[in-house]
Amino acid sequence: MKLLKAILLVPVLLVFLTGAALAKTAPKQRAGLDRSFGRHGKVVLSAQTTGAGGTELLMNGSDALDHQAGFATKILPLGKGRLLVASGPRLFRFEANGKLDPGFGDGGVLEVQGPAGQILMPRSVAIDPQGRILIAGEAENLGASPEPLPNAGPFTFPGMHGPLPIRAAVLRLLADGKPDPSFGSGGIVESTFGAPPPSNSSGGAYATPVAQGTAITSDSEGHPILAGDFVTQSILCYPFTSSTFETQGFVARLGTNGAVKTVSTDPTVASSRFAGSLSTSGGNQFLFLGWQGGHCMRAAFAEPSFSVTTFLDAFGNAVAGTSPASVESTGPATAAVDSKGRAILSYNSMKDNVEGLAVPHLTRLNPNGAPDPSFGSQGTRALPHLFQTSQFRQEPAAVSVDASNRPVLLGMASDYEVSTGFNLVRLTARGAIDKRFGKDGNVTIPFPPAGHPGTVAVMVDGRGRIVLAGRVQIGSAEGEQIEIARYRPAH
Repeated sequence: MKLLKAILLVPVLLVFLTGAALAKTAPKQRAGLDRSFGRHGKVVLSAQTTGAGGTELLMNGSDALDHQAGFATKILPLGKGRLLVASGPRLFRFEANGKLDPGFGDGGVLEVQGPAGQILMPRSVAIDPQGRILIAGEAENLGASPEPLPNAGPFTFPGMHGPLPIRAAVLRLLADGKPDPSFGSGGIVESTFGAPPPSNSSGGAYATPVAQGTAITSDSEGHPILAGDFVTQSILCYPFTSSTFETQGFVARLGTNGAVKTVSTDPTVASSRFAGSLSTSGGNQFLFLGWQGGHCMRAAFAEPSFSVTTFLDAFGNAVAGTSPASVESTGPATAAVDSKGRAILSYNSMKDNVEGLAVPHLTRLNPNGAPDPSFGSQGTRALPHLFQTSQFRQEPAAVSVDASNRPVLLGMASDYEVSTGFNLVRLTARGAIDKRFGKDGNVTIPFPPAGHPGTVAVMVDGRGRIVLAGRVQIGSAEGEQIEIARYRPAH
């Protein structure tokens, strides 16, 4: 009997020893660019690249890096490794291997356009639960002229004018990039969403309301949730030869057919001068990120600017039990939401500045809007060392979060204002630099020097791979190129 037991234990022991040996000898995943994507892990779409139907990937000269020229760069996962990348006025859909998807738009490239006789300027893009593409922006009639000043005040000069008659717009596309005929009129909804006619600092009021859509997402039932701005006042700027506009934020909820259901001007949202982003924070709650600042009178009186974060319900109102949070920033922040519903804000601030220049910061907020004391120092981490080799100080770092709730930051590397690739940084879940990532927490992904660095985006996919993208302006008139890479961390 003892001999039988010993014989039966031999296979078990062999399996155990073999498994242990394999565990010791099995190679760890090597960190580096994912060579199954594009060419050696990279994709470059330049002014010389065309889609299957001849679409030239070209921007309009110096406007290429202006936020007003279209989408800031954004990456959206489509499942099975496929990607939708937004940049400028275009969408690009990629297969898992990094090749453009010929079943989308024109050879994988779609230029966002409005109905006949109109200009549609896209600002933000999202995917709804049914896989349809939502685009927020603004629409104006082709050839529209700005409204004249309502009053000729003492500081009125020839050529000064009021705002253009602009309407906020939501465009819904089917998965193949074609307008969804079941939404609005031919796939588009345009409205001023109850905006009042703006006033003028010289006295009087304009006749036409002005609204713009700046951010878009969807609830779990496919209702588009739009954030945007009303223009409330035209302001003269010193030395009184130009003007800027004061705005008020709003959030609108649309029906699945495009009908406007509700419009909210929650005090926190309304106080924001720029509705920067809107993202799902779990269930039918949303993270609203706005910005207070930017116009000439604030600068003249040295007023600080703030990024404002609010957790909203599906109707655009602050969630009960939460409070808005403000961080002092030199421009609008970017944001991500982790698996625990916490918001991670990436922004540049003059706090902890280096020789008078803004420094990258991260702040993590708990779902109630309060700073998370377990992250960095009282919820905030300054990252002055990122300042040395990248454009982090000009544009806020793009931010994403991996499955372990570790923030991943991306900025463009540059040499004398010429892009040379990307800087990728990973922090631990508690806000420390993750020394196990790259070299002391930093990975540089080089691209050939190309042009002036612009907006960037980063995303961690379901397999832990880091996808990054950026826009680069080539010269003053040649256009732009899009640089994309996929990186595999070792752990």
